[in-house]
Amino acid sequence: MVQHKILFLPDLISFLIIILLGWLALSFTGIIPVIQQMPAMPTDEEMAQIVVTFLQDHLGKLIGGILGFVFASFVVGSATLAAKFGLIRQILSRKEASSQIAWTWGRAYLWKVVSMRIAAFLLYLGSAIVSAIIFILLRQINESLAIIITLVIILTTTVYLLLGLFMRYPAMYKKNLPVRDAINTAFVFFIRNKKCVVITAFIIAATTLIIRQVFDIIMMMGIAWSGKAAAIVAVIMSLVMLLAMIGVGIFGDLYTFQIYETVKGKK
Repeated sequence: MVQHKILFLPDLISFLIIILLGWLALSFTGIIPVIQQMPAMPTDEEMAQIVVTFLQDHLGKLIGGILGFVFASFVVGSATLAAKFGLIRQILSRKEASSQIAWTWGRAYLWKVVSMRIAAFLLYLGSAIVSAIIFILLRQINESLAIIITLVIILTTTVYLLLGLFMRYPAMYKKNLPVRDAINTAFVFFIRNKKCVVITAFIIAATTLIIRQVFDIIMMMGIAWSGKAAAIVAVIMSLVMLLAMIGVGIFGDLYTFQIYETVKGKK
């Protein structure tokens, strides 16, 4: 159980890095000085003028800052997943799990995880493009029919991809598979173990939703009862919720890997 605490490390480090990246992006784009010089209660006209002036003077930096932040956050998020999944493999294999091990796994699997995330995105994008083409073709015949059929196709393909890709990371980490082989293995696993994958996905989604709703209710009640200390309570509760949601994410990842290991171990 003590080893499981190390699983919080990648997410916490990632959170701090992304905050730093956000601050750097805001500084680079020049938004921070604008906010500091903004009137306490600007009118709609003043706000519109501030936005127009800012875009005229800083549009290039704004676009560059957004793109840089998105790219850096994507890489940091991928490194977080690479390290965390490596630690999960260590724990399930009853081996040492430490910050040094996390760094080793993160460095070794970073670009594999980046490639996997891009591949998954392209699969969803391809599905959306095909759905759009079908809608355009069917719209010439009957628009209502086109909408219904397209929505059914989108729903079906999205669910199929979600479930088919669900075990892609356990498959990749178990035998150090290339991205393409890991995706194929994940889909084969889903086809052969549909009930197992659906139940696993449902348990993780339900747990996440319930805990999130519970903390939302607790936060609203805490703020309502705290009076003048509402801001402080909100900050504290936000941090507690952050840790709770990281914990839920760790549970989901650990449970997914464990289910994959268990099912594979029986065959």
